[in-house]
Amino acid sequence: MNKLIPLILACLPFCLKANPLPGELEKAKAAKAILDGWHAENPEPGDRKLHVVCWRPTDKPFGKDHRGRLQRILEHIQQFYAKEMHRNGMAERASTWTTMPKAS
Repeated sequence: MNKLIPLILACLPFCLKANPLPGELEKAKAAKAILDGWHAENPEPGDRKLHVVCWRPTDKPFGKDHRGRLQRILEHIQQFYAKEMHRNGMAERASTWTTMPKAS
């Protein structure tokens, strides 16, 4: 089984780049038309924040560099959404996030 994992990981990018599902591009175009109409009425960008809540057992400390790890996870998610927005013709709508503030 351990020998299969590298092979599966090597093949995964090719599997993910398969042709889009039937109707996916049409749905993306319809979504873009809805968003274009909504943004035409409300052109002001919102000041939205994503609050990340972390919890742990009271008898265990947070892991080493937990803030850096969470930041890397969020950046990975942001890159995924930006790539998918671009793939679906909505690259201009991809968000950028700022980093987490330092704990005081």
